[in-house]
Amino acid sequence: MSGKAFEYSCVEHRRVKKVEFGLFSPEWVKNMSVAKIDVERIYDDKQIPQTGAINDPRMGTMDRNLHCYTCQGCKFPP
Repeated sequence: MSGKAFEYSCVEHRRVKKVEFGLFSPEWVKNMSVAKIDVERIYDDKQIPQTGAINDPRMGTMDRNLHCYTCQGCKFPP
């Protein structure tokens, strides 16, 4: 890590009260899926995450300059 402080985030902070774990049926997982992963190439020619790859933007993003294609997520100020 760079030791740099995190920048502004529009996500509301809350305390975790509990965590539960469980298993889903294969049918449930297929019904809730937002992306089929079937592309080997991770980034396109413009270095943007490739749709259908392991870091498909429909599943969220770790890049502060992009946003989730599914929920539109939180956009950070420039």
